[in-house]
Amino acid sequence: MRLGDKAEARQALEAAIELEPQNSFALRSLCSLLVIAGAFAAGVARFRQALAVAPDTLITTCNLAQALLELDPDEHRDEANRLLLRVIEAQPYGELANRAKELRGSFAARDLGADQPEGLRQVAFSYCLQALQLFEGMDQQRFIAVLSEVAAVGQGGLQINEPGTARSLKNLPGSWCDLALACLIQVGMKRLTPDEDSGLGIEAEVQEAVRLLQAELAAACVHVWPKL
Repeated sequence: MRLGDKAEARQALEAAIELEPQNSFALRSLCSLLVIAGAFAAGVARFRQALAVAPDTLITTCNLAQALLELDPDEHRDEANRLLLRVIEAQPYGELANRAKELRGSFAARDLGADQPEGLRQVAFSYCLQALQLFEGMDQQRFIAVLSEVAAVGQGGLQINEPGTARSLKNLPGSWCDLALACLIQVGMKRLTPDEDSGLGIEAEVQEAVRLLQAELAAACVHVWPKL
């Protein structure tokens, strides 16, 4: 869209909203237009207005979080994190959840004062971090039961590059995509045999997730996982 076209579209949308402030479609369209144009402050204001009209719209919630991070990641980090967690809790898997997890993973690494390694897959990293945190809350008996079930599923083959896959497990609630299951396997095997590689190709993501978790625990004076 050309600059003149964008200006005309913005004027038309703002006029429509002036006449009908509850027009959620016009609000969302204007938000997107403002962000594309780099007008993040105006975009944030309109995203807030859109959420006031339709507070349960997850895509708008995620878009607001992203716009806040684009506007000022230091000032708006906590609010963006709360918004992204709301998205993930409401919709743990799927394209929108993956996007929210990528955004959280990106500023989680930024909090440590270091960029993540080049080529790191943010979605896999987020699933590895989730697996680490999940296993930390389990006793050994449940951990073995979960890992055994996931490993048995993995023996049938995992389509880790197919985000639409969803499986149910007996020992864990919810549905799990194959990449999330692969990360559970990799993290679980690292806990049992730290020197072994599962061969699933997500070793780097596990290492980075462990590094992040250890840094968070160190800040709280807690140590759980050995250095891999």
